[in-house]
Amino acid sequence: MDFGEALDLLKTGQRAKRTGWPRGTYITLQRPDGGGKMTGDYLYQSIGDERVPWNANHADLLAEDWSGVAQ
Repeated sequence: MDFGEALDLLKTGQRAKRTGWPRGTYITLQRPDGGGKMTGDYLYQSIGDERVPWNANHADLLAEDWSGVAQ
């Protein structure tokens, strides 16, 4: 799937990843819940127990090796 399709999955609360990313690594869309300082939606990447902000690069945006991740 391409990034547009992966983004559609993220918008429904699902997770997505690229082929070749290490096991347990995926991205998720976070919507602010009012309890934090963030006021807009953002993507974060989970790498094991660590969560970090994630920004797509041109290779990620143009890739067609995205897939959904079971929760």
